[in-house]
Amino acid sequence: MNSLCKATLLLTIAALGCAPRATAVPGEGGPPAGGEASRRPTAPVQLAYAPQAAPLTYVSLDSGAIRMEIPGMGPMDVGFGLSTTSQLAFASAADGLEATVTITSLSGHMQNPQTGTTAADNTVIPRDPGRLTIKTTGEITSARLPELSRTLREVTTPSALYRGLFVRLPRNQVAPGATWTDTVEIVDQLGTLSTKQRHEYQWTYVGDTLIGGRRLVRLEAAVATTTTVAGDAGGMQIEQRLAGPGTQSVLWDPARGAMIERRFDNSSTGTMTVVGAGIGDIPVTQRVRSVARLKEGG
Repeated sequence: MNSLCKATLLLTIAALGCAPRATAVPGEGGPPAGGEASRRPTAPVQLAYAPQAAPLTYVSLDSGAIRMEIPGMGPMDVGFGLSTTSQLAFASAADGLEATVTITSLSGHMQNPQTGTTAADNTVIPRDPGRLTIKTTGEITSARLPELSRTLREVTTPSALYRGLFVRLPRNQVAPGATWTDTVEIVDQLGTLSTKQRHEYQWTYVGDTLIGGRRLVRLEAAVATTTTVAGDAGGMQIEQRLAGPGTQSVLWDPARGAMIERRFDNSSTGTMTVVGAGIGDIPVTQRVRSVARLKEGG
């Protein structure tokens, strides 16, 4: 049973840690989520990332909970939380931008009633930054991410730490009312576990918001997410599949070429199977929330 508990913990990290990062508590730091809606007709605009004269500072907060109905144990509830402050620098590249993500503060935990709580703080911040190449539309074309310490790997994944500050933008000019679709796949490795997430987005350019005299574009999406996990977890071969709906919203500054805020919320259900152990179709439910917000003056 201890092996099953360990498998549960690893699966929780895999399921929660590779979710799209991006919903701090409303009202904490940065500009407010709302603002005065612009009533003026808006001409089509090209949304794109741009080089920045100085690094942008983002504050992110991720949280989640997962429940497994394990045979012989009943329900097991596992909680997750991660707060980070990151500096994001952009420089021009031949085919887009070079992005450097430096974690400056970190606090997180993974709480499992069978194995206790694993905590992470500033002492486990990776020494090296993450270096990514992106297109101006936000598509990541390459990534060199630092190794995480054993403690930090029990709380999050490299994808969660370094890819969550990037949002995919439409390729063409858009105006309020425009809609488009996009699909993003995130593949990660958590020790001997392979994880894959597929996010299918139905985007809408909802309108504009005026905050501090700046025109911000409001984008909203309905998201269908599928997560699969497979591999060795505590000496046990496991398979897990989750699927469910979610939402994502973005505030974008078209003049600055930068994301102001992104929010993600997802609820998924599915099953876990322990291959060869006679334990199959363990019900799993999961809820993930995530916020990234540009810090005031950042």
